Amino acid sequence: MKTQNSNDEIKKQVIEAITGDYMLICLVDLAEDTYEVIQRSASPGYEMIVDGIYSRFSEEYNRKYVDEAFQDIRGKTGSIAFLSRALHDDPFVSCDFLMKDGQARRTVFKRFETDGERVTKAILYSYRLDRARTGRLIERRRLETEYSIIDGLCSDYSMISTIDTATGRFHIYKYKPFLESIRLFGDESSYNDTMRFFKENYVLKEDWASLEKEATLETILEKINAGGSADIVCRTVPQFHGGQLPGYARFRFCRVTNDPERIVFGARDITENVYTEFERRKELEQALNDAQEANQARSEFLFRMSHELHTPLNVILGFLDLAEKYPGDIRRQEEYLGHIRRSGKRLLELTDEMLDAAVSEGDKEKTFILREGQKKEEKAVLEQISLVGRRILLAEDNELNAEITMELLADEDILCEHAEDGAVCLQMLQDHDADHYDLILMDIQMPNLNGYEAARAIRALPDADKARIPILALSANYLPSDRANALDAGMDDLVAKPIDVAELLKKLRKALRD
Repeated sequence: MKTQNSNDEIKKQVIEAITGDYMLICLVDLAEDTYEVIQRSASPGYEMIVDGIYSRFSEEYNRKYVDEAFQDIRGKTGSIAFLSRALHDDPFVSCDFLMKDGQARRTVFKRFETDGERVTKAILYSYRLDRARTGRLIERRRLETEYSIIDGLCSDYSMISTIDTATGRFHIYKYKPFLESIRLFGDESSYNDTMRFFKENYVLKEDWASLEKEATLETILEKINAGGSADIVCRTVPQFHGGQLPGYARFRFCRVTNDPERIVFGARDITENVYTEFERRKELEQALNDAQEANQARSEFLFRMSHELHTPLNVILGFLDLAEKYPGDIRRQEEYLGHIRRSGKRLLELTDEMLDAAVSEGDKEKTFILREGQKKEEKAVLEQISLVGRRILLAEDNELNAEITMELLADEDILCEHAEDGAVCLQMLQDHDADHYDLILMDIQMPNLNGYEAARAIRALPDADKARIPILALSANYLPSDRANALDAGMDDLVAKPIDVAELLKKLRKALRD
């Protein structure tokens, strides 16, 4: 008896030694949807694991303890439907995942019992993964987050790729069918070769020179480092958008991770937007021409009527004066009355003409009023078009404020470059041609040079064109004295923080129009 007890104790110790690293061991009944706990860890979270309904336990464990990025894959792998199929073909099924506390786990399901062709029971056991595997899972989560961002962007973009700025190599994630030929480059090609191919096959020759200048990797990196993203707009051949006329494309470059050597490059077709705006501009011009023609016609009508009415009135008044001079001359009185009668009839005819014209003019007036309403609407569209493609230099030392402002401007198709203080803003303006920037948004409170000092320095530049650039102040203070100080420093206006988009766009249009 002692020997038997001793053997049982040894077996127990061996089993505990083998299974000691396991956080959980369960027997899962796939047919009955139940589980029995064989062994569990004393770690937090495992005290809730008791015998019960397996599917309910799996869902609750997933929701409470598994990292959101891995809940889907772990939930599918641990489902009874999946296990019944997978364990029929393979004796083991496993899933690696991250917990919400940052630790990594591996859950393994082993086929344990079958009933003919059906797997009825399985052993579940789970254990911690080492640091290396944990690091790989963390990297996988980061990449899946990044890919989800890229997938979201790709709905609006014809092509999405990443560029390794250290080597110049690129990797294509997605592309539209008409860009199939660009796939021939593969992952062994360079960014410069790809842009050259894109330029020669999809961009109008008239825009080649400007694209070559703006799309160099060095220029792109400068813009990204200054403002977080870079945008280029160029005209494209009809094949790019599947139309008959030349189109328009926007290239956007930005970082989506903290990797300083990798950026995302997207090519987007904006032809429909641009041509829609062109059509609205044509309609606006037509409405303006129609209104001018209506005004001209009305002016000519009134001028003619004035002339026509004065003629019989002059006759009537003139012969009345003569009749008063010769009250006793019957012959003259009869002659004068005849002239007055004929002129009166003519005046009546003219009155009828004016009434007929008034009815017609009333319809014209209604049309004119409707067109005036359209004119106001189209004016707003035209004002928005006037901002598309404009380039603004934003001087803002707060990175979050800068990011918000640049996103607001990007939503309006306004290009924006970022300077972290007034001194950098002044230097960037001096480093570029006078027509590079259309306007400066200048924060007031900044290190090195504040907004007032930077504005005064700009107005004092020897280059007259650069010195005249419109400057709008940005300030959390919006008292009359703050606006007066901004104007005194040479700025054109002041925009309050937090920024009201409608007010900002209104002041941008005014500053650019003036």
